[in-house]
Amino acid sequence: MDNSLLEGVQEKQSLVSGPKKRGRPRKTETKVQDSKVNEGGAVVPNEPEHRLESNDVAKEEQVREVQASEVQAAEQTISKEVQEEQAREVQAIEVQKEQTNEVQADKATEVQARQVQVEQVREVQVEADGIFVFKKQKEQVREVQASEVQATAVLGKQAREVQKVQAAQTSMVQAAQTTEPTEVQAAQTTEATAVQATEASEVEAAQAREATVVQATEAREVQPAQAREETAEQTTEETEVQEEEEGIIVLKEQEDEQVRKVQAKEEQDETEQEFIISNSKNLIDQDILEEQQKPKTRISFAYSLWEESTKAEYQSRSPIFRFIGRVTIHEQNKHLFDGPEALGEILRSHGVEVYAFQMEVGELTQKQHFQMFLKVKKKIRAKQFAIELNHEIFGIEIQPAIANDRVCIKYCTKDDTRVQGPWVHPSNLLGI
Repeated sequence: MDNSLLEGVQEKQSLVSGPKKRGRPRKTETKVQDSKVNEGGAVVPNEPEHRLESNDVAKEEQVREVQASEVQAAEQTISKEVQEEQAREVQAIEVQKEQTNEVQADKATEVQARQVQVEQVREVQVEADGIFVFKKQKEQVREVQASEVQATAVLGKQAREVQKVQAAQTSMVQAAQTTEPTEVQAAQTTEATAVQATEASEVEAAQAREATVVQATEAREVQPAQAREETAEQTTEETEVQEEEEGIIVLKEQEDEQVRKVQAKEEQDETEQEFIISNSKNLIDQDILEEQQKPKTRISFAYSLWEESTKAEYQSRSPIFRFIGRVTIHEQNKHLFDGPEALGEILRSHGVEVYAFQMEVGELTQKQHFQMFLKVKKKIRAKQFAIELNHEIFGIEIQPAIANDRVCIKYCTKDDTRVQGPWVHPSNLLGI
């Protein structure tokens, strides 16, 4: 645009000024007919020619003014176009800045999402580490209990040995006390017999011999009785030790059985947690529901509880299905519904006619979950019912109830692990 305007201005200037003459300028020749000669010999131009020259100068000045105005207009237009181009460049720079800001915001959101994923993985690892630490603590407690039992057994043996030593010492003291007075009496009697008459001394000596014989026989009879008592005490102690050892063995067997039960429960809880985590990560979309409702279609279902179900369960004509369900509420899923009343509304919206549930705490995991009994009165499959509920509540497990309604309601409203509740619908359900 700038070059075209300049070229137009130059063309106008060339047209006004005419073609340029090349070479040396020609000398002006005076014509006699166009000029007059004075008496002194000077040439004076005629009046018409002088007027023509003045008109030419005026025209040239007008042309110069027109050219100057055109140049100013061209410069103004050029400055305007330059300003517009600068404005366009500024706008382009602002657009680029906005795009870069958007890209940076997208990157920041991606980084935040990755951080959230990393935090979730860390939480899962922390839960697993907590379970492992809980197991180790249990093993340490069992070891401490076994060491305490062994220490009590050792202390019992030591106490029995001390009692034996004390009994032996007391028996020896008693024997010494009984023998000393007999010797003193014998000496006194011998001295008395020596002082008395010889006849009486012989009689007394005979009596003393008989007394000593009697005492010796008594002492001989006392010693085997003490030996028998000691042997009886040893036998009783041995039987007590055997009984204690048998009791320790029985206690160890009981502890081993308890350990096996606890390990089985822990394995079940671990499998349930893994199942819940995999379920929360692999959610089922609405498209899967639509595909499932189509005839003669089979999709892979995330739950293993219903993979091996029979056709009779799906093709049953009975409109009543009874279920026991356990809903585990995680920290990241508390925003799905607000309290048990909202859960009851969700259940009733899905065709649940009767329900009884309460908030409980797991014995090993110490996590809160809802233990429920549900009774649905409509033609619905267990698999489809579970999928519908899992779209609104994460971590639900539904199992067909084997017992009758009364037993199931008591099982789902027990007092030992209750934290909140129970909540029932209808309200007179606990009185059936």
